Amino acid sequence: MKRIWGVSSLVVLSACISQPPPVELPQFSEYEAERRAEMIERATTILDVAKDEDAWDLGILSQDAASAGREDVHKQIHRPHFQPDRLVCEPGEPRPALDQIVELADTHSLIIINEHHAEPSHRLFIGDLAARLREKGFTHYAAEAFRPEIVNGEGYPRAGEGYYASEPMFARSIHRLRTLGYELVAYEARPDQVDYFSDDVKKQMNDREEAQANNLIDAVLGQNPDAKLIVHVGHGHVAEFPPPVPDAMPWMAARLKAKTGIDPLTISLTYCRSETGVPVLSTQAVNHDGKQIEKYTDYLIGLPPKMMQRNRPAYRVELGDRFVEVPAKLRPTDGPILIEARPPGAALEHAPIERLVLSPGEDIPLLLPPGRWSLVSVDADGVVIGAAEIEVSAG
Repeated sequence: MKRIWGVSSLVVLSACISQPPPVELPQFSEYEAERRAEMIERATTILDVAKDEDAWDLGILSQDAASAGREDVHKQIHRPHFQPDRLVCEPGEPRPALDQIVELADTHSLIIINEHHAEPSHRLFIGDLAARLREKGFTHYAAEAFRPEIVNGEGYPRAGEGYYASEPMFARSIHRLRTLGYELVAYEARPDQVDYFSDDVKKQMNDREEAQANNLIDAVLGQNPDAKLIVHVGHGHVAEFPPPVPDAMPWMAARLKAKTGIDPLTISLTYCRSETGVPVLSTQAVNHDGKQIEKYTDYLIGLPPKMMQRNRPAYRVELGDRFVEVPAKLRPTDGPILIEARPPGAALEHAPIERLVLSPGEDIPLLLPPGRWSLVSVDADGVVIGAAEIEVSAG
């Protein structure tokens, strides 16, 4: 009996000291999980896709790669018209470009400026400009692909507030502009305005440009034509003047000017690069032969070529971010993962302030501002598989 009792006691004792079940990790919604799975796939396959001279989807892949912290792979792709800095901006006045734009804003109430969707540094530049223009009385900020939910949001954007809004650098800028008191404006064409499934691409593009211009009028300028408004667009939507080609379609900026009678200050960040080491404001671009190239905006901003450190963009270091080694327990072993960082306690629906796709064997750090941050790691199916909290010192 004693022997039997002793065995039973050992069983009970064993049960008492067994490890507790693992804490269940929070998970993304089905859509957000799919988006992260897409980012991982696109960031890890883009270089192979780029080998195909006929690849048509490099733009989408490069946007996701940059959004996933891998601006280094986008930088490796050398394809005509793929990089935003193939032309050179002729130097203008030897003064900071931001200072010059702020002065030009004294005579304009409507500023339209574009970005390359795979260049998060453009979003930071536009955020800096908007912050300076707030001091000049600008009150409204509209951006491409914002959704109506953005209007009443607070702090960092949440899932569903805009297609590009979850990119970490854009999320930081949105948080900053909300803090400064800007009214955010959604003007993207709605499904009832554009047939996005149409095979008639030209009609689809035309309808979208028309809808965007009308939506800006309905949301802001029709009610208050004197409102001071910044419109942040992608690529060609900034074109105030038509391209010199037969049957050129007028883009959104040109339509908005014609419909309102307001002459916008139009600025392109995507047309040419600076060779001076600092951003330059220019009125002219030249190609590799020195030939001047006709522009479609009032001004051009040239940013210096992007520099990398440990496969991460150096401008982030200049911004104040610090290199942080990925915690060992979050490092990938069986396949690529995605790591995201948020303030402690922030729900997964909040846009991260940092994101990085990492494959096994890669030694690439996170870039984070000083402070305490919560990290999650996501596998190739979009499932959260790990979590950690880290402190980034200011020293």
